[in-house]
Amino acid sequence: MIETVCLCDPAGRTLSSHGFEDEYFYLDVPADTADPGEYSCHLDCRAPDFCCLDDQSPLRSRAHLQVHTQKKVEVMSMQSVAFHTFSQLQQQASEFTRNVRNFQELGWSQNAVAATAHLANVQSKSDTGLNKVENLDNELKRILENARNLIFKTDTWMSAFEEKFSAMEGKFMSQVDNVSQIVDRIRSRQVRKDEHRCLQKDGYMWHLESCLKVSTYEANYVAAKAACRKDGAHLFDLKLPDLDVERLRMAVIESKNNGTSIRGYYYFMVGANDIASNHTFVWTDGTPLPLSSPLWGPKQPNPGKDEDCIWAHIDLPQVSLHDFSCDTQAYFICQYDI
Repeated sequence: MIETVCLCDPAGRTLSSHGFEDEYFYLDVPADTADPGEYSCHLDCRAPDFCCLDDQSPLRSRAHLQVHTQKKVEVMSMQSVAFHTFSQLQQQASEFTRNVRNFQELGWSQNAVAATAHLANVQSKSDTGLNKVENLDNELKRILENARNLIFKTDTWMSAFEEKFSAMEGKFMSQVDNVSQIVDRIRSRQVRKDEHRCLQKDGYMWHLESCLKVSTYEANYVAAKAACRKDGAHLFDLKLPDLDVERLRMAVIESKNNGTSIRGYYYFMVGANDIASNHTFVWTDGTPLPLSSPLWGPKQPNPGKDEDCIWAHIDLPQVSLHDFSCDTQAYFICQYDI
């Protein structure tokens, strides 16, 4: 006779059963605690020797059943639901009471009106600030528009000014040209007058707007200086290396006087000397003749010698300066300033 049915959960634990009823065995497992997995069952005879089922019967073998659970199902009675709901409401009421008490303790109820007033004030200031920003934006737009108008007017004015300036510049340059022509004519007339005055003096020649005279006799420095002074002139000053050297060349060529010959070289006495201070050479008007001047000849001037006067060495087309004794006789050149 069948005594009972043995049921096991996936972990192998034995489960209780209500037994056989309506041709089914019922498993006593709550749905909310059931574990998913493989469940098993088999018949158990208390006295196997007297069991109506032999050992080979399929009912004596263990059967397996796969059980799936998706969620926990909570089943409550109406009384349980009502009690649970009431408990939740009671808890919420307690929490609300506690919050109100905290609110009162912090003094929020007293400051609520002040806070509202403060927010209203902030809102008012915000509105005022927004109005100011809008006004500023409008003012900036107005300034920008004025600036654009000013730029346009400035461009227009500059264009007109450039046109007028260009016209004035043309007239000015034309006047400059006219003045230059007038100055050239005046200067040309003056040069002709100066040349005429120069040529009126005995023995003087006009060379590159300079009035020069080459002596026809030799003399020492003191006598040569006196002879030039008698004509209202002075010994020749070569202050402009290029121009004055060219004047000297032309004067020598035109006079056909090669100068004083010394050891195969030809010289003319000119106006510089260092009589006042040794090796500090100056021209007749006091203009310095530097020792570094390119007019000096090789190894000139000679240091430590009693050579205080200057002669121009003529080796056409080259001209260079050398220092000599002022007592030496030489041809000389006078310069008449007009």
